[in-house]
Amino acid sequence: MPKFLGAKRAPPPAATTQVARNERKPAAVVKPAPKAPAKVPPKKPAAQAERAGASEAARDQVIADAARLVQWGRKWFELPELIARMADRPSLPDVRRILKENKVAIEKKAGNP
Repeated sequence: MPKFLGAKRAPPPAATTQVARNERKPAAVVKPAPKAPAKVPPKKPAAQAERAGASEAARDQVIADAARLVQWGRKWFELPELIARMADRPSLPDVRRILKENKVAIEKKAGNP
């Protein structure tokens, strides 16, 4: 059988002058300039801020939603997350607080003794 006569390649060079990207030295780290301290306005106490978060209308709305959901067969532990996800409702911690403070009224409104 005849032998294949293909073009022979030259062997690759043993060392190159270029360095792979991952072998390069990291760039010098530049430190950001120090920032001037900003004045922070005085904060309200946490208890006042939390209680001021939910208005009377929002409280009534949460109680009505909770009573309706209980009538539909929802469990008590499901109520805060469901109500907080509704449009124009208070945040989850506020809803939890409102439900905790008004549990008896909600159960009475829902028709559960």
